[in-house]
Amino acid sequence: MKKFKVFTIIFVIIFAGSPIFGQEDTIKNAKNTGWQLGGVLPAVAYDSDVGFRYGALASFYDYGDGETYPDYLQKIYVEWSNTTKGSMKSVMQFDNKQFLGTKLRVIGDFGYYTEKALDFYGFNGYEVNYNSDFETDDSPLYKSRMYYRQERKLFKSVVNVQGEIILKKLKWLAGYGFYSTKISSVNIEKMNEGKDDKDKLPTIEEMPGLYENYINWGIISEKEKNGGNAHLLTAGLVYDTRNFEAFPSKGIWTEAMIITAPKFSDKQSFIQILY
Repeated sequence: MKKFKVFTIIFVIIFAGSPIFGQEDTIKNAKNTGWQLGGVLPAVAYDSDVGFRYGALASFYDYGDGETYPDYLQKIYVEWSNTTKGSMKSVMQFDNKQFLGTKLRVIGDFGYYTEKALDFYGFNGYEVNYNSDFETDDSPLYKSRMYYRQERKLFKSVVNVQGEIILKKLKWLAGYGFYSTKISSVNIEKMNEGKDDKDKLPTIEEMPGLYENYINWGIISEKEKNGGNAHLLTAGLVYDTRNFEAFPSKGIWTEAMIITAPKFSDKQSFIQILY
């Protein structure tokens, strides 16, 4: 029997004075002040394995006295959703362009995620040997719809700071991020709740998934199989010549940064360069 999967998104978006591209005079003459509701998006989705999803997201903007409109002084974004089988997402982000009255821009991203059936296809990206028949339940090679899945709980806390170097166009960037990850096998018993016998998933003992096989094969070590913590440090440069950040009609934006995870205890370290 094929997996039944339906996604339905229901949304209502409320904009406070959204300008249209090319209408620079309108943008300059418009003036929204104080805190404004930028958008609200309730969402509904259904997946036969992870259950019914429900939640909402919203954005709030602070335009101050309106002199910088359509660019905001502060922005707060919040999102929360959950499924009937426990896949939860809770996010709060903020962006303050004049932190404590200074020229520093502080951006924060905080989230907690409980994913009951997170995709896991192995390591090394496109080099992974993926076989869709393993999770297609009418295929003779079928193993389990959860073969390429794992359970993960993730907490992240990221704060980045930007400061001016030259006339608001060239800026330095520095940041710190903390990630705490807990990984385990998919809770097949929970997934099978409410299903007819013919639709139930095989247990991990009956059919190990790729995550379990990676542990059995020694690709994922015993000390890493349950996840761990990571501390990320970021440094870089930002070049931004956009006339309006919110609705630009000219200019460019680019950035280059180095992200490193220092080695703590017996954990691995790395350096990543982005541009």
